[in-house]
Amino acid sequence: MTKILYVMEGEIEDRFILQMQRMKKLSLGRRIKFNLMQREIKHSDNIMTAKYDKVACILDTDESGPHELVKLQHNIKMLKQIAKSGILIMAQRYNFEDELKRMSGNNRLNEILNLKKSGLKDVKKFLAQDVEYSVLKNVDLSKYICKTNEFYEKIKACGISFSKNVKFITSMEECK
Repeated sequence: MTKILYVMEGEIEDRFILQMQRMKKLSLGRRIKFNLMQREIKHSDNIMTAKYDKVACILDTDESGPHELVKLQHNIKMLKQIAKSGILIMAQRYNFEDELKRMSGNNRLNEILNLKKSGLKDVKKFLAQDVEYSVLKNVDLSKYICKTNEFYEKIKACGISFSKNVKFITSMEECK
């Protein structure tokens, strides 16, 4: 069985990845919360303690200026040390909430999630719980992370490149 590590920014993505694993849309694997564009990985960090066949990085791209992209480049280089067959980059369109809007074709998160309150704080609090994504109406989960070209072009425009064993994926199927 392939040993995989999922690295994501926060609780909402962690809960989503867990649900996708339960629904067998993603391979089982260890999940670690670490913001790859805000902090730099050090050799002594917990994330560096084991080897994996693959490392899948779930990224928010809403704050991805040159400074953040340099941190990402450093972190990908560090993660290559623990990934035998490569790094998979799953770039969300801005953040998870925007991905959810895109997957549903609806910009009103309260409608998508059947919430009475529509504030972003309420939505984030709800999404940090164990949401049963399979029962959400009009949400096409297969569309998750299917638009990474924008982010990839931004990285190239900043003069940042990655080796051939770093792959920007556009489908959860590629994480199986």
